[in-house]
Amino acid sequence: MRPPRFSLMTLTILVWVCAILLSCGCGSNLRSQVALRAIADQAKKDCLTVGKKCPDMAKGMDSTCVTARSTCTAALECVQAISIAENSIQTLQMTRAGGGDTMAGTIASKGSEAGARAICKAGGWNGNLP
Repeated sequence: MRPPRFSLMTLTILVWVCAILLSCGCGSNLRSQVALRAIADQAKKDCLTVGKKCPDMAKGMDSTCVTARSTCTAALECVQAISIAENSIQTLQMTRAGGGDTMAGTIASKGSEAGARAICKAGGWNGNLP
């Protein structure tokens, strides 16, 4: 007697659904990384734009140079915080890919992202929340 084919087909469908769901697990993290990268790119662009107006950003004391220096310092802090957050998200994704998701890793990743967003928001770069 042959086992019913329906159960094998059901099992195959279940395996495919699980594979698809597992592959989508990084979706929100990927969106976060893209959004963070867009914020960092905007901060860099703003620094370069305002920096063009100041001939000597290190020594210039007029209001244009002070504003440029302030903007670029904030942009640097924003970009560095985003780099740390991206590394944290990437580490979490690698941990998940290895089958070792931990609550501590998730909390560290989300905390790092929230910190980066707060630092960038203080500098004037809100970005689009995913």
